[in-house]
Amino acid sequence: MGSAECDLQLFGDSHTWLEHELQNHRCRWVCSLCRAGSFRSADAFRAHVKGSHPGFAESEAQLLDQASRRPLDLIPAADCPFCDEWEQKIRAAMPQKQEGTTGGAMAVAEDDQTPADIIVVEHNQFRKHVGSHMEQLALFAIPRTTTDPEEEEQDDDSHAGSNMAIQSPPDADPGAHQSELTWLSDPPLHLVAFTGDVDQVRRLLDDGADVEAGGKVNITEEVVKAAAGNDWSGEDIMALLLDRRSGEVKITEEVVKAAAGNRNSGKAVMALLLDRRSSEVKITKEVVKAAAGNDRSGEDVMTLLLDRCGGDFDADTRPIGSCQSPLLWAAENGHEAVVKLLLSTGKVDIEVRDKNSKTPLLWAAENGHEAIVKLLLGTGKVDIEARDNSGQTPLSWAAENGHEAVVKLLLGTGKFDIEAFLKLLSTVK
Repeated sequence: MGSAECDLQLFGDSHTWLEHELQNHRCRWVCSLCRAGSFRSADAFRAHVKGSHPGFAESEAQLLDQASRRPLDLIPAADCPFCDEWEQKIRAAMPQKQEGTTGGAMAVAEDDQTPADIIVVEHNQFRKHVGSHMEQLALFAIPRTTTDPEEEEQDDDSHAGSNMAIQSPPDADPGAHQSELTWLSDPPLHLVAFTGDVDQVRRLLDDGADVEAGGKVNITEEVVKAAAGNDWSGEDIMALLLDRRSGEVKITEEVVKAAAGNRNSGKAVMALLLDRRSSEVKITKEVVKAAAGNDRSGEDVMTLLLDRCGGDFDADTRPIGSCQSPLLWAAENGHEAVVKLLLSTGKVDIEVRDKNSKTPLLWAAENGHEAIVKLLLGTGKVDIEARDNSGQTPLSWAAENGHEAVVKLLLGTGKFDIEAFLKLLSTVK
């Protein structure tokens, strides 16, 4: 995780950790002097500079290193520091679940530096996967104790149906304080829901189906959220929860967000929630953001929400604090269909800005999303010379990053001074 290369090892949240990883450890280097392709290590890049561009002083070489560093676009699934099975599971699922798809959350590497048989995933999916391991570690580190004296006197079999329990060694003194606690084999229900093991969920629900006693397995928001967000089995697990323990299932905003962001089962899970609990499903700004950021099934989820929720669909995209809006998310990440859907509502602020004062057009131009630039220009309402906090415009970003098609689109509006543009080009490395 990069701990051997720096002193920063603890982070306040997973987003901060991933940002650090992408800036410092999961990088590639693109030579800004000759564009000779990308290099997957700092040593390889420095060897290239030394061999192809000799004469740089150490301080200059360090600046060149920083200027040429780019975060990896996709991360190998095998890079998970906690397990060896993730890549194998993705590879096994791809023929059945991903046949005929391109791009998306999981793919076979196709760049010039990564072997073609390596399975790669997107940043957010890698963050969530590693985060699930951290959650398991945290849960298993918390000892569960029994506070009811009467319950302590019951036979050991009284806990046989629980998904978590404490085991005492056979020779332990019943009156002694147990300093070392171990867990039985059953994992917490919401982790089983997260991994998508429908049979295990069914077994745990059956074990705790004593409704009068309140059930041995609690259906918490985390359980329902994990089910709604499960990529492959979300619909089945959610239906099972609603069938078996309907009275305990609460459809909160976090649950609906998880369904909206579910890459493979998002539409099916959202349709199930709307069919069975429509009065509890609230389509808030955060839910729309989750759907807009869903790179695989986001378009289907958004279409479903528009069709089923009508006037309740909240597409007002003015962000709160430093949060991204749905339109900003979609424009930044190249989700053309989602941008089109949001624009079709007539409720979005097309000039909304994020904390860095970037507009949807600025993001689309910077990242080379030609189709989205065309959509935004087609509204006739965008400021094509808007500047972000760094002073960059859509045209300067497109030119700097080599997005020729976007540059042509922007120049085609006839609202730019060609002479000024040529002067701008001469300053771009």
